[in-house]
Amino acid sequence: MNGTSTHHIGAVAAYAASASSRAAGVHGVSASGSKKSASEGTDKHPPAGYVTISKNLLASLRPTKVFRPAQPAASSKHDATTEQVGSLKQTDQSKLPHITSMCFDDRGEHLVTAAENETFQVYDCRKGKSTRTLYSKKYGVHLARFTHTNSAIIHASTKEDDTIRQHSLEKNTYLQYHRGHKAKVTTLQMSPLDETFLSGAVDESVRLWDLRSSHTQGLMRVKGHPIVAYDSTGLVFALTISERALVLLYDVRSFHLTPFLSIALPERTVPTALAFSPSGTSGSDGSLLLVGTANDTLYILDTRAGVLRFRLLGHQGLQDAAGGLGATEAVQEAGISGQEFSWSADGAFIVAGEGHPFRAPVV
Repeated sequence: MNGTSTHHIGAVAAYAASASSRAAGVHGVSASGSKKSASEGTDKHPPAGYVTISKNLLASLRPTKVFRPAQPAASSKHDATTEQVGSLKQTDQSKLPHITSMCFDDRGEHLVTAAENETFQVYDCRKGKSTRTLYSKKYGVHLARFTHTNSAIIHASTKEDDTIRQHSLEKNTYLQYHRGHKAKVTTLQMSPLDETFLSGAVDESVRLWDLRSSHTQGLMRVKGHPIVAYDSTGLVFALTISERALVLLYDVRSFHLTPFLSIALPERTVPTALAFSPSGTSGSDGSLLLVGTANDTLYILDTRAGVLRFRLLGHQGLQDAAGGLGATEAVQEAGISGQEFSWSADGAFIVAGEGHPFRAPVV
């Protein structure tokens, strides 16, 4: 593959690849085996109170706070009940439900998670404690996302219907019902720019919404199960479909028009997640796109040049840990793996979780 570099990930070894001088501070090994670096643009002496992210720093990180759910409490007639803050004994960890999604607020001070037991938890990130546990027993909860305030979220439903619900954490009430999807919502992304958001579902559609309206603002029909992601400007979004090894880029302002760029992935790739790099730090301009897949491979695309730059190998996704699933099963579940990764805040590193419980993350 011309212009593509391959990297193998060690157990807790830091890796990264310099896709261009825009991803300053990222190091890696090219396909030819030569070491590459791009330190231009990286602050050697950060301001007081700031920490420079490096591969040695990331590799040395260990858990310091355990985010424990609040103690159970009886639910009320409102279907979403606040619980008292508490902690669970270590012996109770095996009884905890699986967390299916999590999202930080804009300031990184709060975290919301959704779990398979139809609850969502709000955590104080500074204290490492759950501050509220809310129930959604009637509709279920998945893909919980903060809006641009830490007092409200949007989330997909898993029961009754496929409505996207906007929920007030302060008043414990629903603020808006965004109806339109006719099957399971599998991707939900809040715009970093304004009060709009994107969703995609197994009904083979992508919809553009506004928090202030219950009606769809834009509708795109696709042939397959879509995954979407906004770039850091909120003006561009990427779209991929689990059944096709292709990533498409759209201008949000021209939602109904054809994509302005398409980037091919290797043949037989089953994409399951997308994430643009952060911008404004370490020389990164937010133009790199990380693509998660249904196996042990991640790809980095350069959306300015329109090419695949790097292939990252070594982490074990959820499907591999479960014994392996083929492309057909992955598509049916519409993205059950490949989502266990994240960019570092400076856009210079990628942290990938392992499919096995308690295994150290790969950096």
